[in-house]
Amino acid sequence: MIKQISLKIANFIFKNTKLDTELFEVYKYGIEITISTLLNIFWIIAASMVLSDVISGIIFLAVFISLRSFVGGYHAKTYFMCNALFLLTYLLVYYISSIMLVLVEGELFSRLLTILILLGIIPIIAFAPIQHKNKPLSKKQSRISRIIGIVMFILISITALAFHYGDIRYGSFTVMTLVSVSVLIIIEVLKSGRRKSND
Repeated sequence: MIKQISLKIANFIFKNTKLDTELFEVYKYGIEITISTLLNIFWIIAASMVLSDVISGIIFLAVFISLRSFVGGYHAKTYFMCNALFLLTYLLVYYISSIMLVLVEGELFSRLLTILILLGIIPIIAFAPIQHKNKPLSKKQSRISRIIGIVMFILISITALAFHYGDIRYGSFTVMTLVSVSVLIIIEVLKSGRRKSND
């Protein structure tokens, strides 16, 4: 559906402008990504409203999208699967962090968050950025994205721990959002490795 809508929009744009027709596919892909991103944002905000916790939705979107834009990660085959996976990731992060708050307390909870942060940064140091076939990066761009991704992960981790020690319940949620980005990097690396071994 997204591809069909994007095709119609791109056709309309190129019929009513003097843009170079060689750029048609670039524009169409850009429109597809924009629509998919807007849908992702809509579903997360809608889900967070249902959960009566819009702040969690805003934190998830801010952390996930900002970090992911530099480090990359798993890419679904269809936009439907992408939207569904994004929503599922948010819900898993929300409920796992909620369960952690109930089951783990005190110093043990602080240690658990620290361990998750240390484990979470490993895939970013080792594999980021995961490149998409439609968005190749030069060696310089790749190096810069990796450095920014690592620095961003560290800064967000410090913020998350500050939330936690300040007795703000979104500390564990922020950490789990960071971890979800790392898990999706691992999934993409494993998927790519499997695909290469089958070639």
